[in-house]
Amino acid sequence: MSRVIEFLKAFNSRTCQVVLGAGAMRSAGLKNITAKHLALASQSLSIMIALIPYVRETFRRHLSQKQAVMLVEFDKLKHQDYQEHQNEIHAKLIAIMGDRLNAHIRTFQSTPREGVNSYMTVLVRETVTLHKVLSRHLSAAVVEDVMVQVFAAINHRLLEEYAKSSFAQRRGTPGVRLFPAFDNERFLTNLCLDSLLTDARFLHQKLAELKNVGKPSAMLEIVIAELRVPQPTSPAVNATNFNSAKSPATIPNAASVPRPQTLHHRPPRIPIEILLQHVYAGTHLPRMLSAAPPILV
Repeated sequence: MSRVIEFLKAFNSRTCQVVLGAGAMRSAGLKNITAKHLALASQSLSIMIALIPYVRETFRRHLSQKQAVMLVEFDKLKHQDYQEHQNEIHAKLIAIMGDRLNAHIRTFQSTPREGVNSYMTVLVRETVTLHKVLSRHLSAAVVEDVMVQVFAAINHRLLEEYAKSSFAQRRGTPGVRLFPAFDNERFLTNLCLDSLLTDARFLHQKLAELKNVGKPSAMLEIVIAELRVPQPTSPAVNATNFNSAKSPATIPNAASVPRPQTLHHRPPRIPIEILLQHVYAGTHLPRMLSAAPPILV
């Protein structure tokens, strides 16, 4: 029995050295360790995890009560060695997608574009490829567990990047214009947000089509919608008021007309940090006014 335990420990250790330790790059001449290699390593560990209980039971039938104490080594192998090693492999898969996401975000520009931005197209394609590789070699439960964590990492990383973008950071700052060369500041800001919203909807649509995986949250779409600059509201003018206003007999002296302090009602400003806290916590942002959405600062 001791030799069987040593064999199982050696298999686990060698698998770790070859894949997580990148030993295969030296022994097999691989250029890098891909998601397929990680998935195959996880698959081999799953086979051993499934076999260990049967090996343990076989030895138990031939051991005395005093010798049966040694069976605890099989339990340690399964839970502490093999399963923890498998969790590390899955964490590595998520880390790989995080590195790819960071590389794509470097090309992100908060400028209005038509259609889906290139960084989002490549990110979705690589995420779909990862799902295809994992589905080919791993069980549906493992695939779902890994992909759900990948979805969460993508959402949170993109949220951070969108919040740091120029139009999100400088909105609401007195005297600061996001587009100095243009007059219609509100229009261009919302045009940038519409471009981001197109990216977010494309991401949600493509990831929701993946099989055996729960749909990702619409967190990005919610935040981008809240970042939009509201249009000013003007008082409605009916025909009676218009006719009476242009009648010479009813036009008062311009000096006697009090100047209005504000042309339209301005909604309250809400810091973007508070919005992100509500989104991360899964709660709804309280509306201070129902007539107009809040302005983020």
